[in-house]
Amino acid sequence: MQAVVQVEGLRELNRSLRKVQAEYPKEMRQIHRAIAEPIAEDARRRVRSRSGRLARTVRPQAGQRYARVAAGRQGLDRRTGYNYAGVNHFGGYPGAYAGNPFLLDAVDAHLERTLDTYKKMTDAFLDRVWESI
Repeated sequence: MQAVVQVEGLRELNRSLRKVQAEYPKEMRQIHRAIAEPIAEDARRRVRSRSGRLARTVRPQAGQRYARVAAGRQGLDRRTGYNYAGVNHFGGYPGAYAGNPFLLDAVDAHLERTLDTYKKMTDAFLDRVWESI
């Protein structure tokens, strides 16, 4: 006796899954970038800086699995002096500088809107993906 199981449409399903896998990283990176950009813009406005140099270093960063906003020296440009973003944000020595939590304030101000936008964008992406399968 021999049992045979035949699944119809498996080849098409595998082809569709490969297509989704190829598009997924780019699409999620774009979604994460769209989430981080408004927070970065708000953080730039909240920075206390005489020259504006620190505000120019506030940048959104996005990958396949993350969205974040960073400030201070980033990348290869480390010749421009010491990194004072942490001191500006959290404060310095006790009594010397109170700090200005511009990144945390920007995140708090945008939290509800960011979560709603993220849910809508990922739902739309998943709906598009499942329709194409």
